[in-house]
Amino acid sequence: MNVPFIRYIATSNAGNARRLYCAVRCAMDLQVDDQELLWEIFVERCSRCQSLGYCWRGGKKPRPRSAEPHFAFARELDMIEWRYRWLPTLGSGVAYLRLWEAGRRPPKYFLVAKLLEYDRAFLVPFLKYYIEGDPPADAAAKAWSLVWKNFGDALAAVDPPLPEKPDERTKEYHSRTRLGLLEDETPDGICLSKDQLEGIIREFKECAGSSLPDDLFFRISRALDGTKPDEMNAGELARALKNAFPLLKGAGYASARAAYAFINEISLPTKAISWSAFHSILRRVEGVQLRSSFRTEDVLFKIGEDHV
Repeated sequence: MNVPFIRYIATSNAGNARRLYCAVRCAMDLQVDDQELLWEIFVERCSRCQSLGYCWRGGKKPRPRSAEPHFAFARELDMIEWRYRWLPTLGSGVAYLRLWEAGRRPPKYFLVAKLLEYDRAFLVPFLKYYIEGDPPADAAAKAWSLVWKNFGDALAAVDPPLPEKPDERTKEYHSRTRLGLLEDETPDGICLSKDQLEGIIREFKECAGSSLPDDLFFRISRALDGTKPDEMNAGELARALKNAFPLLKGAGYASARAAYAFINEISLPTKAISWSAFHSILRRVEGVQLRSSFRTEDVLFKIGEDHV
């Protein structure tokens, strides 16, 4: 059983959207099999960054190990994976890079969707306790306890083992990572207000221990913008797919999940589409060829040059 809980967070420095982008970008550019080499190059790149103050506290070049939390967080959000070498995932990883490079720095709807997809069992109750006035570390401890109560059997079987009660350092790491990504000023975070955090709780409190709803991005928009976007029609989606495909494709095909997230991000807050409608329309768009993905929840697609 996959518990939607981001459990491996190495330090409180995780949860920085800019460094998350840099980690995924390094994986895209380098495609190496040596994780420590990837860390070294990440640090070297950040040390040459003109905005050095944004990258590292105090402006000092860190040790390569300082890269670990950002790569770990990218893996927890399914943006980087190991396939004989370190690569960005064709779904979340490629979509995040292209959204950032298209001017969404960082892409707020996309990042909220990824947190909900992989962390909702912890995130939603954590935000609830935090908004109700608990200090962040205490809110993290309560949420951790609730995750264990609901998913204890599954968590007891994971490797490496996960403690039933977090220590003080772990509570700090887990609370700071989530709040940093959600509350910090852009581009380090997505700068959500308390009202927007309350909106996330309201829209997703019933989903914390179950599957995500089909209208995920509609709910995210209601939480963050206070309005319901219009449903994207087939013609609008077909045009958006043809624009997105050249950006998202890898080895000839693109991930439908990547396109779904990419198109919703750039269309909100005025337009959105559910996964079921997206998948149904994708199969009918002229010039689209489909093939199966090794991920059961995804499908790959290609649009011929005559139709792009």
